[in-house]
This record gives sequence, structure tokens and C-alpha cells, in this order.
Amino acid sequence: MNRTQRLLRAAAAAILVAAMTLVAGTPYAGAVTPKNNSMLFYRNIGTPTGYRATLANGTYLSKGPSSFSSGWSQVAIDRDSVIFYNTTTGLGVTGTYINGVFTQMHTYHFSTGWTYVVAGCNTIFFFNVRTQTAAIGTLVGGTFSQTGSSSGWTNVQMVAASCDSLLVYNYTGGGTLTMPMNDGVLGSGTLYHLSAKWTSIVATDDSVIFYNTGTGVGAWGRLIAGQFTQTGSSTGFSKGLGVSATATSLFFYTGPAGTAGIATLKSGVYQYVRSLSGFATNWAIIVGGK
Repeated sequence: MNRTQRLLRAAAAAILVAAMTLVAGTPYAGAVTPKNNSMLFYRNIGTPTGYRATLANGTYLSKGPSSFSSGWSQVAIDRDSVIFYNTTTGLGVTGTYINGVFTQMHTYHFSTGWTYVVAGCNTIFFFNVRTQTAAIGTLVGGTFSQTGSSSGWTNVQMVAASCDSLLVYNYTGGGTLTMPMNDGVLGSGTLYHLSAKWTSIVATDDSVIFYNTGTGVGAWGRLIAGQFTQTGSSTGFSKGLGVSATATSLFFYTGPAGTAGIATLKSGVYQYVRSLSGFATNWAIIVGGK
């Protein structure tokens, strides 16, 4: 593995500082519940506005179209639920989402401006890149309950989450902080100095992949109990891909062509499976569960 292929760098990167109160991590409750391999496709323009599917262990199964309301800017799916969020209005809708079946339950009025809304197994983390503020809560059985909020984060530009871990990343310098995350609570963090300028960071149940859309370079590893361990990398990915994940699998979407590549990423082990075609060319959001 040469210097350009390595994810971990010896050089110092920008340091991230989190001001949210941290406590000792606990084993995540989702560990004993079935993994959620549901997928959801969403767009503001076109019919249908949504499509449901599952992607389990590299096997894609269509569940059919759905008509979702317009205006959603972020969607996140945890082990049994989904949250839709509009960053302009603060409107949020939650419901259960298991095996590609959605049941709407609640409407919420959140703060506006959240840049990221990411899901662990039972926790939702909101982050505003402009203000460097965050909020956190649980989402179980389609019901959200806020557990905390914070300010004073520094240099965070990207956010991702596995089932039981949160990862915040500085795109410019590569500084990365990982923390256990369960039951709406963050544990003590670990700082890493990673390569800068990853354009996509997406996590499965227990692993995470970093990808650069301009170069086609990718790297991956385990993300468990707030700790990251790199297990592989490649310079052979296609360029210009959108990357999303379910609990066990990765979905590499090429919008203009309406095609996708399917892979598995489990326990830090990456395995390409197959390509698929026939997808709409303008899906704006593609997300999967934990």
C-alpha cells in the first residue's frame, strides 16, 4: 500500500473539539435486534417521489414506489425507524421503517439549519456545519425523544454513524473524532489523523467507507464501540459515484446512467457483488438502515 493509498496519515491534521457532554459508553441495545437492511430513495422532482427496497448481504429487492411529500433535505434510517427533515422549515416526520415498509407516526418542529441528520441503531444526531452546534436524541418505534444539545464543536465538516458509533471529520485537514453512541448519549472520543478531502463517508452497521468522487480512491474499516480500525483501501473505484449503505451493504449510484454497483461491507470486510441498472436518474437522496 503506497503513501497515496493509505487512509491513516502520520502528518498532523486539524483537531476537532466536541463540547457535548461525554459519558462512558454502554453496549448498544440494537446489537440484539435484527439488522435493518431497508433502503429509501427520494426526490423532489419526478413521479414517484419515493421508492422502497431492501439491500441485505448484497441482494437487492424492490418493495415498490411511494408518494412522499416534497421538501425533505435529509432522511435517516436507524434499526426500526425513519426520520424526514426539512432544513429550511424545521419540519420533521418520523415513522417505523422495517423491511422496506413505512408507517408514518409523528410530526415534529425541529430547529432549522441542520446540515447533517444521521442515524445509529437507536440514536439520531443532528449537526449544523455553519454554527458548529449539535443535538441528539433517540428514535425507537417511530418516536423521537431529544436527549441533549451542544455548541462549541470545532472544524467539523462531515458526519457519519454506524450502529453504535459517531464519526465527525474535517474535510480540509483530515482530523477525525469517533465516539460511542447509544440511547441518545455520546461516549468519550478518540482522535485520528486521516487523509483529507474524502467526499463521501458512509457507514454500515459496524463498518465505514471513505470515498473520493474525483479520484475514485476509497478506504474502509471497522467502526465499532467508538473505535475505527482501517482494514482496506482501493484506487479502483469508478469516479462520480453517490454512496449509501444499509446495515450490511453498499450502494454505489451513478445518477446520469441510472445504474448502481452493489457490495457488502461487514466487520470491515469489503466485497463487490454485482452491478444493477434501470434506476431513475434523478434520485436526490438514497439512504439505508442500520
